[in-house]
Amino acid sequence: MVFSAKEIVAEMDKVGVSRAVIVPPTWVGDNNQSVLEAAAKYPGRFAVVGRFNPKAPDAHEQLERWLNQAHMLGIRSTFHTKPYIDWLDDGSLDWYWKACEQFGIPVMALVPGMARKLLPIAERHCHLKLLIAHMGCSLDSRGSDAFAMLDDLLAVARYPGISVMVSAAPCYSNEPYPFRDINRSSVVSLILTVRGDCSGALT
Repeated sequence: MVFSAKEIVAEMDKVGVSRAVIVPPTWVGDNNQSVLEAAAKYPGRFAVVGRFNPKAPDAHEQLERWLNQAHMLGIRSTFHTKPYIDWLDDGSLDWYWKACEQFGIPVMALVPGMARKLLPIAERHCHLKLLIAHMGCSLDSRGSDAFAMLDDLLAVARYPGISVMVSAAPCYSNEPYPFRDINRSSVVSLILTVRGDCSGALT
């Protein structure tokens, strides 16, 4: 089911949500036009973290002007399937991380079960802002298994440019609301650990 921006704003009003950051779904490719249009129509309600193709011929030129786009806050990069997973290891994105650091572009990185792969990137680019989506949890795991890689996440979260996004937590539960198999255990433990031991921001 597809909703218009007007319908989404109406639903936000019903539940008291003032603002939202839109991340286009993977299936739209690297086209951010519709979400930027929505943000332009409702500038006080929406902002955008857009899709970007680092293999595009004009990729570097795009990054130079990326944050000049109205309502654009950063980039969403997903590394959960081939060939994107390989890009974290083969060095082909070295220029990309350097450019995002240079231009001050935050990168929201989806690295399910692979947060440690961001460690050398965080080490080399101390001013790069990396947001680890969905706590770096495996997309296929549920319950306590979803948080098995917590130590890897914490190893990366110690760097000052790292933020850990505690989002979609109910998706990792095997139970209905109030999600007791993760409630007050893994997620709360993660929050307390990051706040207590890491310099990275928790958002």
